[in-house]
Amino acid sequence: MQGSVVQSTHHDLIARQSRSCPAQFTAFLPRKASWSGRSGVLVRVAQPSVSTTRSLESAILLEREQARAEMEEQEVSANSNSTTSDIDGEELAVELARIANDVKGEEISVLHVAPLVYWTSYLLLVTVNSRPQLQAVIARMERRAKELGRESSFVSRGRSAWEVLDFGDVVVHIFTPDQREYYDLESFYGAAEEIPLLFLTEERRAPDWASNLR
Repeated sequence: MQGSVVQSTHHDLIARQSRSCPAQFTAFLPRKASWSGRSGVLVRVAQPSVSTTRSLESAILLEREQARAEMEEQEVSANSNSTTSDIDGEELAVELARIANDVKGEEISVLHVAPLVYWTSYLLLVTVNSRPQLQAVIARMERRAKELGRESSFVSRGRSAWEVLDFGDVVVHIFTPDQREYYDLESFYGAAEEIPLLFLTEERRAPDWASNLR
């Protein structure tokens, strides 16, 4: 009975080690012990040598260093958009909103979401009414952003009814009316501050000379 307990405990320990250890390190684990039911004793338990243990530790340390280096590289890449240009996020968002307005985009809004999410600072939402208009907005925005020293890390081709441009601290969403209504990002980020777009206010205030001549 005591031998059965030893068998179960030993095998369970090895099983737990196998499950918790990365696949590339399983070769360093001790081989599973054989059990002789007739003699009631363990007939083979291969314990890891000192050199094997050190090899395992070295491999784990190397894996951790590689993972840390990859994470640092990804972080630098994610932040590269915000460090290659003098224009800040709000200025870029407003400038891209102006571009959208020039291409007759509708319901243009800029939301300051930095207090709400970790992955960006501003969202620019634009509604378009056709695929050609959507493609024109994307092309004009990418060209203007490049002039300002920014480049989208996500290249959109205007093939769907909802497209995204990611400039790091500014993320642009361009939708058709039904997609914008369905996903309702304004409600999802309802606590975000809306940035005033003065050029839209000025347009509304401009006199309608054509109507005055009627």
